[in-house]
Amino acid sequence: MPKPSTFCLTGATGFIGRWLTSRIRAEGGSVVRTLSRRGGLVLDGWHAGDLLARRSLEGFIPQGATVVHLAYLSDSTREQNLLAAANLAEACLQAGAVRFIYVSTAVVTGDCPDPVVTEDSLCRPTNHYEETKLAIENLLISKMAGRCELAILRPTEVYGEGGKNLLKLAQHIRTASVLVRVLKRSLLSHRRLHLVHVDNVVEAIMHLARLESARLECRYIVSEDDVPENNYGDVSDILVGEWGLPCPLGALPNLPAALLPLLFSAGTRRGRRPNQIYDCSRLLRSGYRRPVTFQQGLRLFAVGFPGPTGAAAQ
Repeated sequence: MPKPSTFCLTGATGFIGRWLTSRIRAEGGSVVRTLSRRGGLVLDGWHAGDLLARRSLEGFIPQGATVVHLAYLSDSTREQNLLAAANLAEACLQAGAVRFIYVSTAVVTGDCPDPVVTEDSLCRPTNHYEETKLAIENLLISKMAGRCELAILRPTEVYGEGGKNLLKLAQHIRTASVLVRVLKRSLLSHRRLHLVHVDNVVEAIMHLARLESARLECRYIVSEDDVPENNYGDVSDILVGEWGLPCPLGALPNLPAALLPLLFSAGTRRGRRPNQIYDCSRLLRSGYRRPVTFQQGLRLFAVGFPGPTGAAAQ
């Protein structure tokens, strides 16, 4: 498939949306159109419209465009989010868009018992967010079947500058005492974190926008769970090293990975299995390659992390 001439984005002011918009504009050669409920933003690629008002979407999507749906109405009901997706899908079909990419989430699988989660794993959502995201996926599949090319991307824990994931752990590492850091690392060392850098998620979106029609499948997981260091212990060590914090390794033995489920069996919500892996093989087989390695992503995060090192960490 040739490089899209026009991208139409929802959720462009969100975390992933800002990175994606910057990437498309930096590459050049494509027009970026973004949707906003705020008036007066029709210039420079903005279209004033509301996903819940079908008629306001008229003129947003030109023929042959690639639509990327990133928006999630967090303050709205499941029904409103489904209506928003349905309205966008109808606008896409009427305008003659060539491809629709929906950015969902890997946690739609919810309380999945599989040790390795794939796109074909049984989904057992456990909360409103997971249920709504999965319902949107199924709605889009039913509406787009045979009418418009559809790709659903399921990222794991997306982090990077401007995002919220990894912030809590980073702040703990920056401010906790050496004793607390060592103890927590000993207990949680092997716990999978499912981190994926935002640059790699943006690359996955761009890859799916350009992938040949004959090779396009419906659902894709984007993760970095195949990287052995994507766990609490190694991530802590990398960040501690980048910030030059004292944290003597080997001070306490690490809890064996096999015992993690016992540690998390009490007081942990369903669906959060500490040793579970989200498999990115389908995306990798399609030709996707990560522009940022796991270690590079963490170093970029460490450099951009705000605030001075806490006094308790010294």
